[in-house]
Amino acid sequence: TIRGYGHYLRTATTDQDAFDPTDVSSFSSTGFSIGSGPHVNKIGEAHVSWTFRKAPKFFDIVTYTGNGGQLTLNHNLGVKPGMILVKNLTSAYNWYVWHNGLPSLNFLYLDQTSATGYQSGNPWILEPTSTQFTVGGLSAVTKSGDQFIAYVFAHDSAADGMIQCGTYSDASDYTVNLGWEPQFLLVKNISTNGDWVMLDTMRGWPVDSNAARLKANAPDAESMTNIGKPTATGFKGLAGSGYTYIYMAIRRPNKPPTSGTQVYNAIARTGTGAAASVSGYGFAPDHVHVKARNSNQRHAIYDRLRGQFNELNSDSTTTEVYTAGGVTFDIDGFSTSTDVYTN
Repeated sequence: TIRGYGHYLRTATTDQDAFDPTDVSSFSSTGFSIGSGPHVNKIGEAHVSWTFRKAPKFFDIVTYTGNGGQLTLNHNLGVKPGMILVKNLTSAYNWYVWHNGLPSLNFLYLDQTSATGYQSGNPWILEPTSTQFTVGGLSAVTKSGDQFIAYVFAHDSAADGMIQCGTYSDASDYTVNLGWEPQFLLVKNISTNGDWVMLDTMRGWPVDSNAARLKANAPDAESMTNIGKPTATGFKGLAGSGYTYIYMAIRRPNKPPTSGTQVYNAIARTGTGAAASVSGYGFAPDHVHVKARNSNQRHAIYDRLRGQFNELNSDSTTTEVYTAGGVTFDIDGFSTSTDVYTN
């Protein structure tokens, strides 16, 4: 919203700011609208969007003009940042990343797999505070006359916090304790070359099978990975090789409901036998129970934690079944294909 609709950056390239009005065509108080642009609306393909709200103790956006030297900038987090992404909008430079898990004077490139780098002499960024951060004299972050944008993510370890940034080692089975269940995870190996892996519960991040992975540093299509499993208090994974990782985790929605309709809704519908979306719930469901009312088809039960397409039947002792035509979860309901139990 700071640069305006139609302006876009690519996390996997060094490209400067570009404009295409057929991509995001407008912003509103409840979301955004898209046009026919292939970046956001390619026909027949599945898409995902991650929407970050500017809010204290969570996220802020800072724009500035480079002066070729050290520059101190204000932010509105009210707490110390956990991760800062800086991009030159005018010229083609790498995305520079500061993270609270990096050693002093170290940096990462969001658009590359490379391990952490070291900036000798004048640091590219000074240790930030709860109100400010300072960029150094590096052209990639303060080139005189160029326009820059910084995406500033908080680190809030309070019990009611929504975001945490940190580091861990995979020398043995690791468990990261956040104090809450995450819905989004960005993780990067900083010891050696490794992708910026993006996981989220909307696309499928189950506790007992592989997760749907995207890479911030590459345009690759979604693939399945075994890195990290969400828990009620954080995430965990398998034994590794002693590498060090940084992460940024965002909490799953935790606002207490004030009415039953905020967490439960019953919808009657007629099956189509073809791909269909069931909406109108008013919230993103975590559990769906479907039963045909005029035939003896089984009860089909799906939940987000076990992952999409994994079906249980309450009227049967059979084990979990993977049903490719079953249910995937949407922001306001669910989608289903040809599964006889759900459509």
